[in-house]
Amino acid sequence: MSNQTFSNFNNYGYNSLLAWVHKSKLNILSIVLFSLMFLLFGYQTYKIAFVKQWPDFGIYIAASKQLLSGLNPYLRVVHGGYIYPLTLSYILIPLTFINSYISQFIWYILSVGCYVYTTYTLAQLLNIPPRNQLLITLIVTILFVSIIQDDLIHSNINLIIIALTISALKYVISKRVYLGLIFLALATSIKLSPIVLTLWIVLYALSDKRNIKNGVLHLLLFFAFVLTFTAIIPYMIHGNVVVTWYEYYYNNFLLEQMKYSGVSKYNFTLAGGINTIFGVAKYPTFSLKLISGVLLCIFPAIIALIRKGFVASYLLCLQIIPLTGTNGEQHHLVFLIPAVFYMLNLAYNIKPQSGRITSFISGKSFKYFVLGIAICQLLILWGNNVPNIPLEMFGLVIIYTLTFCFAFNESKLKVS
Repeated sequence: MSNQTFSNFNNYGYNSLLAWVHKSKLNILSIVLFSLMFLLFGYQTYKIAFVKQWPDFGIYIAASKQLLSGLNPYLRVVHGGYIYPLTLSYILIPLTFINSYISQFIWYILSVGCYVYTTYTLAQLLNIPPRNQLLITLIVTILFVSIIQDDLIHSNINLIIIALTISALKYVISKRVYLGLIFLALATSIKLSPIVLTLWIVLYALSDKRNIKNGVLHLLLFFAFVLTFTAIIPYMIHGNVVVTWYEYYYNNFLLEQMKYSGVSKYNFTLAGGINTIFGVAKYPTFSLKLISGVLLCIFPAIIALIRKGFVASYLLCLQIIPLTGTNGEQHHLVFLIPAVFYMLNLAYNIKPQSGRITSFISGKSFKYFVLGIAICQLLILWGNNVPNIPLEMFGLVIIYTLTFCFAFNESKLKVS
């Protein structure tokens, strides 16, 4: 390439960059807001990690160090205790060999990168026009800023899990099913809750009778991958002691969680909400979770099997995670982000054909829809201030219901 050509190429790239920056004030505003937000959250993460010294990442690293010493990683050695399968503690072993400040920084950047990746991948999956991607991402980030902050500053795992599950959806939809199953199995091996997405694997297979055999194979492969990540690899490394560790994990965590009433600071789980209304632990929590989980599964089934809306069905399945969770913790609400992303895109881009629902979703009502989601978020985050009424649960149920209504009526809508 000649110097002149190289110069012209550079000028073209520079001018294109300037054109993009000047194209809309929204671009500059978004970049500034995102940068300030993640810088602020980064500082808060530092304060919690190294001043207050109680980040979740510290628990993960402590478990990894226990593994290196051949000790039970589920024994509490720092605040709280390790509550996940062994997979994550093995993955993080390399970070135990570097400075704690650097490892914490790597974890924070990884979490931020996962959020950015999730929003970008959702935009591609939902076919959001490029001109609208940044706007919708900005609105979603503002609506969920408190939840994103909670996950980042406490070094939780959820932003990473949501990125893995969205990757799984991306690869399955693009017919790279085995790769998608590996991502979903990895997410489930790190944190058990994504196992509810096995429902979607079944629905995806049932949608086409010719693929039912493949669906059974995919389900078996998924569990084989999970078993490999959670048990076979740890057993190959540490031997029979892994069985002892998992016995301790089951008896001291899983069983206790099954008995837990679900009533906590944020009672947005169905079990927690019902027990808040009728009295703590009046109804068996495990039974409530099982019944509510089965009932909630009906809605993604309708969308997948009747409407053939596989992406929307997957996003409904993701919402089952916080609705049927053991307890209500604010950072669990990141599993709502994909569904709200989906609804905002429809609300902004489609014109109504007929019906009350489709009229509500019209472009004219976009600002009111955003306001409605914001009100739901306020119910979820501040509803705990009203005693004996689980407003948080009602806010979550409203978002779940709205997602179903959007997905059910999507075929009646015309993209503008």
